[in-house]
Amino acid sequence: MRLFAAIHPPSDVLDALAGVVAEVKRAHPGLRWASRTQWHLTLAFYGEADDAAAEALPGLLAAAVAAGPAPRLELAGAGAFPTRAPGRAKVLWAGVEGDLAELAALAERCTEAGTRAGLKPQGHEREFRPHLTLARSREPRDLRGHAALLGDFAGRPWTPEAVDLMISHFPRPGHTLLRELPFADA
Repeated sequence: MRLFAAIHPPSDVLDALAGVVAEVKRAHPGLRWASRTQWHLTLAFYGEADDAAAEALPGLLAAAVAAGPAPRLELAGAGAFPTRAPGRAKVLWAGVEGDLAELAALAERCTEAGTRAGLKPQGHEREFRPHLTLARSREPRDLRGHAALLGDFAGRPWTPEAVDLMISHFPRPGHTLLRELPFADA
């Protein structure tokens, strides 16, 4: 099974974002929009896990989550990846603000938990860029107009209660919760 660790924003935060995203969808059709039920902040992507790693990971990840405080977060702004070539982007995202240093430390602990479980977390060699993926394009395109329409969005601040260990259903879109791992201060 393919696993990843994520934070899911509260429903009311997603409701506010969904209202703005609906306007962007109408103004700019042609993207593959992620379902609201799939919106999350990825902390670590572990890829395919064998039975031994899948059994070891929840305990290691629980310890990693409990090792620090829950970060206070806010969805705000938007952008596109790759950031170096915004006119040739493939991913439109909502930004994250708040306790970003603590969020990055949490992502690092989650990545390390995967490594200790015998997995090879993917993407950890790049700088951690917290975001919530909203849409994808099959071909590179200019998504700056899309991002500009979302640029003024600022949701209410919130503090997550847990990190979720998720199963990714590749190649079909979607994921399901495997285990909820609460913060020690939740």
